[in-house]
Amino acid sequence: MVFLPPEVIAWSRNEVIWFERSRIRPIHFNAPEPKRQFLNRISGQNVIWPNLVFRISRNNISCWAVKSKTKPGLETRLYNAPFTNIFTDHRFCPPTRFHEIRDENMVDFARKAVDIFFRGHFSHLYGDMLNSITYPRGRDRFWEKMVKDLEHGKCTSFPNRYLVPSNMNLRSILS
Repeated sequence: MVFLPPEVIAWSRNEVIWFERSRIRPIHFNAPEPKRQFLNRISGQNVIWPNLVFRISRNNISCWAVKSKTKPGLETRLYNAPFTNIFTDHRFCPPTRFHEIRDENMVDFARKAVDIFFRGHFSHLYGDMLNSITYPRGRDRFWEKMVKDLEHGKCTSFPNRYLVPSNMNLRSILS
């Protein structure tokens, strides 16, 4: 028998749907493009992360944002996660450490995968990544502003108004 932590929405032997509540934590960047290197200066600074839903298997991790403050239900609308390193099909391009997780238990595997996601460095743009947030100055400048606003006490929650709908709900990622 396996204890299911409150973050688990659904699970099988091969996959876990995991909910991570919005909270303040550091965000890390390793932006190689000269126009984006300002992100490297704010790497490691605290931001307010959105509520996130992950679909995790041993080979892949996919990520969406949600506006709901409570654990999502089947009809909860999913939004594009406002990060780089995420393909247009919502798969995250994880660092090598993801593929080194050896836990037999899928729930423990998922916990470590999510930790790697949050400790990883966001770097590369893939496909139509510019549509991951509606902030007028773009995703990269959004995170820069978030760092400054949080430092000056101007931000107390993630601004969900900038999230872009993905045309999916939780039910659609369970199948």
